[in-house]
Amino acid sequence: MLKPEEVGRMVALHDLGLGTKRIARELGVARNTVKRYVAAGGYVAYRAPRRIGKLDRLRGWLEERFYRHRGNCAVVRQELWEERGLTVSSRMVERACQGFRAELSRWTRNTSI
Repeated sequence: MLKPEEVGRMVALHDLGLGTKRIARELGVARNTVKRYVAAGGYVAYRAPRRIGKLDRLRGWLEERFYRHRGNCAVVRQELWEERGLTVSSRMVERACQGFRAELSRWTRNTSI
C-alpha cells in the first residue's frame, strides 16, 4: 500500500504532464496503480469488499426464530440444518443474531415489570 505522500507525488507529476508509464517507472510502481490514483485524484484508502454471507439472505427468518426461541442460538442452528439444510457453526449464528439480542433483552426487561 502506498503512502498518501507518494500518491500526492504521482498526481503532481501527472499534473505536470508526465505520462502514467513514466511516472510508474520513476516511482517503481505498476502503471495501473498510477492510473487508479490519478483517476481518483489522490489517495484513496483501502476498503475491504463486503461479502455476502450464508445467513445474510435469511435475516428475517433468523430474527423470527431467534425471538421464538428466546435467544437460543443453538436451537436456531438446529432448525437451520433441519429446515434449510445449512450446516453452520454456532458462532456464525450468534454473530448473525447479535443485533437481535439487545432488542430481546430490552423487550424482556420491559415486559417483566
